[in-house]
Amino acid sequence: MHCQNHIAHHLLTLFALNASPAEIQQGYDTNVSYQRPPEPLKDSIVDDMHKPERFKTYLGNEKYYHDFLVFFQKEINAKSWQNVLDEYLFANDDRANDMLSRLYAGFLHPIIHLGFGIEFQQPAIMAEALAQAAVHDSWMAPLFLGCEKAAEANRGKDKPKKTIVQLLQEAKNDAKLSKAAHFEDGNKIREGILKRAPDEMIALASQYTIEEDELEEKTAEMINAAGSHALALPYLILQADQHTSVLHQHSPTPTPRHQIRLLLHALRQLQFLLLRLPLPHPLANRKAPLTRMESLERHHHVHIARLSGPPVRRSHKLLAQAALGLGPGYQEGE
Repeated sequence: MHCQNHIAHHLLTLFALNASPAEIQQGYDTNVSYQRPPEPLKDSIVDDMHKPERFKTYLGNEKYYHDFLVFFQKEINAKSWQNVLDEYLFANDDRANDMLSRLYAGFLHPIIHLGFGIEFQQPAIMAEALAQAAVHDSWMAPLFLGCEKAAEANRGKDKPKKTIVQLLQEAKNDAKLSKAAHFEDGNKIREGILKRAPDEMIALASQYTIEEDELEEKTAEMINAAGSHALALPYLILQADQHTSVLHQHSPTPTPRHQIRLLLHALRQLQFLLLRLPLPHPLANRKAPLTRMESLERHHHVHIARLSGPPVRRSHKLLAQAALGLGPGYQEGE
């Protein structure tokens, strides 16, 4: 995993929860120990990156992170962050398709970083996210592009649409697919599923499609699917929440077609992640809350009473409640 910095994620989340200055400082101090000094900047490399044929020669190498960071900072200053995202992620050319697949590498850290940048309207963080994506690998590209090709080939065929949870259950019931990842694999997805059952994974994942009028519904379905797996819930809910930022706050783009592509990539990555986890706990569908707000304050040091403050986005309250199994209608006095 390259150049992954959790400080921004942690501090912005604390800020959104109306944490005190001391609590925000504590969050910074918790993460500062693993920071590394940046590689020396080479202006000649930054200039060279403006040539599309040269840009790709620097991809996937973390020693160029600092160069990519300055490159994207300059691009955003010159073109606006919206236009830069359109050009480098949504243009549907070879460079944008490659960068979009890298955005989901490192177990989604670049797109999580981008989501925070967009949500808080911080171009500097967006530049970091693009630089992170650029130095990650693109080994997810065959899955994403393969699924798009297979889904397009099946478009128009009269088949019942399946939910993400149904497809996850089918994956776990498939003998080859469910056993493709081995304990000794360093990366269970790259060295397991994509090596031993790539065709099966693409055939299954490409069955999930989204129409333009289904974006809100499918976004909610992604959060529901993540919420049904308690072991990974906080991380997957974070991923789903940051995807909503990219999907809905990137104004005036992405277009519905771009939103669908982002969401499908997220859901297909989600299938990989959840395929490695146990089936949902029997209590996953229980409607009654499993925990009280007091438990969150006691065990997670988050002051839920502050969540009604003006700076707080509603999704952060829902995120905190979902992490504890509390329904959206839960009141703090219950």
